[in-house]
Amino acid sequence: MLIYGIILIILLFLIIKYDINENVFGYSFSYISMLLVFVLVAGLRYKIGSDTLAYMKEYEYYPDLSQLFQYDFSETRYDFLWVFFCALCKSISSSYFFMQFVHALIINSIYFYFIYKNTNYRFTALFIYFILGFLYFNTEVLRESLAVAVFLLAIRSFYEKKWTKYYLLALIAS
Repeated sequence: MLIYGIILIILLFLIIKYDINENVFGYSFSYISMLLVFVLVAGLRYKIGSDTLAYMKEYEYYPDLSQLFQYDFSETRYDFLWVFFCALCKSISSSYFFMQFVHALIINSIYFYFIYKNTNYRFTALFIYFILGFLYFNTEVLRESLAVAVFLLAIRSFYEKKWTKYYLLALIAS
């Protein structure tokens, strides 16, 4: 719990420095550093989250890419894209923790990108994300958090009326 408290204190400091006082010196470094912290905390966790334990057990039964098309999808309760993601990760490393780290890297990078593009109060938004969604999206609902991340990428296409890209990303998210 100490690490989460330290992160909250750092975020409060960054809110004061950048969002309230509008200091720009070191802004990019601080933002990227917080992304790294979020990814490391989520990616290097060990058995945190009840869903994580279930994903850990099931991961060993997923195929790698070379076995993907021989895999019996009627035996799994998950959709093709989740199994594909796991197979892709498993082709690089059979360790569940590698997949967990890649997952943390993907979703937190997309969430940080979304925050960067959609608000000027980025550290305030990170603070809110950390309090309300970080643990949930990184430890409980791994599949759903990827869907949310892909949909966050689709929102800009919606605003720009790039319908093909928007519907493609929304379809992938669903």
